[in-house]
Amino acid sequence: MLQPVNYRIIEQLHKKNSVVYRARRKADDRPVVLKILNRRYPALEETAGFKREYEIIRGLPAEGVVEAYAFERDQGYLVMVLEDFGGASLDRFRPFVKMDLHTFLSLAVKVAGTLDMIHRRGIIHKDINPSHIVWNPETGRVKIIDFGIATVLPGENPAV
Repeated sequence: MLQPVNYRIIEQLHKKNSVVYRARRKADDRPVVLKILNRRYPALEETAGFKREYEIIRGLPAEGVVEAYAFERDQGYLVMVLEDFGGASLDRFRPFVKMDLHTFLSLAVKVAGTLDMIHRRGIIHKDINPSHIVWNPETGRVKIIDFGIATVLPGENPAV
């Protein structure tokens, strides 16, 4: 496990093409989520895609979308520093939490509103599923994460 210089790892949340950790920033003890590419020195295409994901998130309002704080290189690894608002992805709740209709509809309305906002900005997420919707049941906050395969539509759609 990579131990980033400026962060203290709390727990691993996900591991696939990237590793995602819940952590605390040492400078101010701020809770963060670190998304780290698995390869120490990734190919140019991987680097560009990771940076593109960061830029997409940075360009969206924080309400409804996880906030991106920083894009760093640590010990040769690319690290995206993201907001940690204390939530967990819906796929982690599904088998354990019975959700009443009011809560379900409230979540659905918030997610639909966020998707509307994202689409109005010309971005298509392309991978909406329970693992990419994070919910904090104590605060009611819901945010969409993981824009790794998102598409940014051009400003104009010329007629064919």
